[in-house]
Amino acid sequence: MSEMLFTCPKCGGSVSGGPEHANIDVQCPHCAQQVRLASRPPVARIVSAQPSSHPPPPPNTKPCPFCGEAIMASANKCKHCGEFLDGSARTSAAVAQNPKTSSEAIWSLVLGILSLTLYCSLLCIPAIVCGHKARAKIRKSNGRLLGEGLALAGLITGYIGVVLFTIIIISVAVPAVIKTQSEFDRVKRQVQKEHAR
Repeated sequence: MSEMLFTCPKCGGSVSGGPEHANIDVQCPHCAQQVRLASRPPVARIVSAQPSSHPPPPPNTKPCPFCGEAIMASANKCKHCGEFLDGSARTSAAVAQNPKTSSEAIWSLVLGILSLTLYCSLLCIPAIVCGHKARAKIRKSNGRLLGEGLALAGLITGYIGVVLFTIIIISVAVPAVIKTQSEFDRVKRQVQKEHAR
């Protein structure tokens, strides 16, 4: 289908319409005046209809006013560009100027250090969990949270604690198993000697 471009006689702006709009009064989008589109406009040229760069949004969606991508009609934030539709993204820039340190990053580091100094293997796992959660939240915060280094240090100390406690458990358990096995063999031989008499 083709559309025709008409020139508004009042403001000179372009008004588009199809052949079905000829000799009909329409409102000019530039000056908001009523304009009658002539059947043969003086500056008419036929333009083939070209698809827009963004397809029309599917039902229950609307285009994002910032990037034009389709988002849910009930969305408060665009999943493509990250802008808040109510304008609060503008205020998030002010929040980003005064970022705070993630409490989970601090806890990760504290638990990791305590697990090494107190030789408490139960604190390694919470240090690792807090570290991973803190790093994920910091990445998603767009600069509102700090503490990436603290979370990483907590993760490192937590994993070091897991490795150390695994080594300690193996170094204690293996000799105990060997000693138990040798004691069992000694008792077994003694019982066999007594039965042999």
